[in-house]
Amino acid sequence: MKLSVEQHVSDVSQEVAQLQDATRIFEAVKLFDSLPEEERLSAAVLVGKSGGDVERLRADVEETQKLLADLKDETDFKVSADGAYKILYKQEGAYHKFMIEMSIESSLTECMALAWEYDLVKTWNKFCTDTQKLSEPEYLHMFAYSNVWTPWPITQRQLVMKARGFDLLEEHNCVIYLANSEENAPKGSKPLPDGAFSRTYMHCRQSGGVLIPLSPTLTRTRLLFTINPFLPSIPEWLMSTVLGKMLPWVLDMVLHYLQAKFKDPNDVYVLRMKSNCQVYDRLGKRVHDKLDE
Repeated sequence: MKLSVEQHVSDVSQEVAQLQDATRIFEAVKLFDSLPEEERLSAAVLVGKSGGDVERLRADVEETQKLLADLKDETDFKVSADGAYKILYKQEGAYHKFMIEMSIESSLTECMALAWEYDLVKTWNKFCTDTQKLSEPEYLHMFAYSNVWTPWPITQRQLVMKARGFDLLEEHNCVIYLANSEENAPKGSKPLPDGAFSRTYMHCRQSGGVLIPLSPTLTRTRLLFTINPFLPSIPEWLMSTVLGKMLPWVLDMVLHYLQAKFKDPNDVYVLRMKSNCQVYDRLGKRVHDKLDE
């Protein structure tokens, strides 16, 4: 009987690590917590030996639950646009929060690619003068750099960001990604571009979004960006420019690119998805299986 219990703990621990590797973190925590409390310490050690990390798993779940709650909370937001997309805005101290919701006639994997192939963002977003993917240490986990144009007389802003995606298709019928500023990318990452250390950084916290597959060719998304641009105050003309011109232009480009460019088999994103098929095929299969249920 003792051997049977040990084998059960070992099997569960291995499956928890596999689920964590697949970014199915809610399922992983639920399975781990199904073990009796007295067996969890030894199970956590076994999860670690299988490549997982229970402490990080619980932290990721907590952070993800917080973002899910924030994405539903429109308290004190003001509606800036409500048409093909909805834009909401509010200020909290030094941070500016932008919430965006829209439906896109594209697959979830195509929507994911537009954001995840971060080095390609500069090819269509004129406000990002430079975008680079610094490293991709794990499945749906990357560090990225961007330099953002701002109107004169404000100097350009830059951002080093850690982004992590998680498969919540079982629990919330979505893929979620978290985005937060990171002071330094991990060892082995590409170096920052020349001049990066002399520019002003923005700070991003508790940001990210959900992608909800409604059909193989229709995706609903809700995004939240919480940004500190490190300006003593935001002139009214600048915020009007951001909300009335810059952000709508970017969203119009997102819709155009996904609905038009992705139909071209020679488009740079389509080719990139093929070269990174280990990511998009894996994610696409999960979405396909969920829609078939």
